[in-house]
Amino acid sequence: MADSTSKLYVKLIAFDLDDTLLNDKRQITDDTVLALRECAEKGIYIVLCSGRAEDAILPFVRRLEIAGKEAGRFLIAINGCSIFDLHKREQIFCRKVEPEILLRANQIAEEYGLKSEVYTPDTIYYSQETKWTRLDVDMCGLKGAEVQDYEEFLKKGFTKMLIPGEPSELLKLQDILRKEFGERAVIFTSKPYFLEILPPNCGKGEANHLAF
Repeated sequence: MADSTSKLYVKLIAFDLDDTLLNDKRQITDDTVLALRECAEKGIYIVLCSGRAEDAILPFVRRLEIAGKEAGRFLIAINGCSIFDLHKREQIFCRKVEPEILLRANQIAEEYGLKSEVYTPDTIYYSQETKWTRLDVDMCGLKGAEVQDYEEFLKKGFTKMLIPGEPSELLKLQDILRKEFGERAVIFTSKPYFLEILPPNCGKGEANHLAF
């Protein structure tokens, strides 16, 4: 049994943003900022991990003011589907949902009167702007853009598809998509009005292992 006086050597602290590091106003408090800066000064890696896209995480990186340090060089986006090295200013890992899945999920969503969206690091793309797409754009702080030939656009493959809508409708759609794709995609509601589709075998924990 370890001595109760022995020290725990911490090398890395990883934080989710929404409902974890952020308060009810979606802000990082001053006390938390100071504590995390102190950790970074000691060489402890501070990694922000989120379901958000890269550019939606950057304002919080800037708030901490640690990106210039080795301890603040990495961020993990889209629930572990993307790892970004802030020192190299490049994405060092990316896993995408199969285009076939994106196309079929969009088709099923359309059958239920719903619109899907896909993400790049700085933009949310959709076939038509709705109150739900505007909600997502406003919450994330990303750019929003309509795509004329959306189905052709989906063939590129993307890290994440999101289908926003009424919670009761999304729960039904979630069951349908899970039966349709099985283990080929991870499907869940991140908020009652957001249904997400991600590639398999991705996660924030796995991404931290890849980065370090």
